[in-house]
Amino acid sequence: MIRIDVLDEQYDVITEWSELTLERFLKVQEIANKAPKKLKDVIGYIYMNDKEALESLELSKNESLKTFPKFYGDMLGVLADIPKKVINQIDRDSREQFFNMYLIKFAIGVLYTPVDVELTEEDYFEFEGLRYYYPRAKKIVNQERPMGYISTIQFTEAADLDVYMASLDENDYSVLANITAILCVKGNEEYDEDIMLERAETFKGLTMDIVWNVFFYLDELLTTYTKTIVPYSLEKAKQNMQVQLKRQE
Repeated sequence: MIRIDVLDEQYDVITEWSELTLERFLKVQEIANKAPKKLKDVIGYIYMNDKEALESLELSKNESLKTFPKFYGDMLGVLADIPKKVINQIDRDSREQFFNMYLIKFAIGVLYTPVDVELTEEDYFEFEGLRYYYPRAKKIVNQERPMGYISTIQFTEAADLDVYMASLDENDYSVLANITAILCVKGNEEYDEDIMLERAETFKGLTMDIVWNVFFYLDELLTTYTKTIVPYSLEKAKQNMQVQLKRQE
């Protein structure tokens, strides 16, 4: 977080994922999703370091003087404690420079992919005085197995995860609170849907460095889930079918 001077007053501005809560990130997503296509393209060119596309881009007077500066101001309004009436007095060049220097990574995180995220090596995170464990490993019969969580996942747990993953595929980042509540538990805590739903509400207060760690873990989770759970389920179905056939003989 940095402190900036605007019209002889000082204001705090969020500049790191570890300072941005999921709840506030969803407001960033709302603003970014409503941005004009050309502005989204510009952010994409910067993300991909496509200098040629940026140099050849032409902006209309409306885009240059109104549309783009308004977006930069809206982002600043969410990520800083600056009153709207003060933001309205910040000139367009200052808005753009500040956005490109400090805030653009948050827009890239919404529109493309999270960048500048430090992945943790810790097995847990602490939130509101409680410790929650990432599902990277789980003790089974007193032995820690990498990804052991997958082999012991409950039916309801897997079903809920599938539902929220479907929403995430539609870029509904609000379900990250639910997914984190499903995957990250306290010690040997058993999965309970009611507890998960209640915890998901509080997890909206998690900072995005924690949430992104869970997000990046999902690729590994889904790969292992597909290799482990699906073949297991098919084998069980095959065995059940064989039992039914024998009963009919």
